[in-house]
Amino acid sequence: MRDLAAAMNCDASYATGIVDDLERAGVAERRPEPTDRRVKIITLTGRGREVLRTVQDELFAPPPQLEKLSPDERATLARLLHQALGT
Repeated sequence: MRDLAAAMNCDASYATGIVDDLERAGVAERRPEPTDRRVKIITLTGRGREVLRTVQDELFAPPPQLEKLSPDERATLARLLHQALGT
């Protein structure tokens, strides 16, 4: 939990509480690390992977306003954004 808490920039007890909630929701589970059973690895369940895909699909879906643009206009917008953002 220390590594997870450090990655989340929070207290280990807070990370433990989040993992507890995720386990109760059936989207994550704790598994022992094969070489050190004191260490727990947090993994997504099958349901957790489904939830992740749904969230990612919604999060990364383009705003509906972009559908008003033609494919050429969307391509131009993408090119301009890449240029403006330096990517």
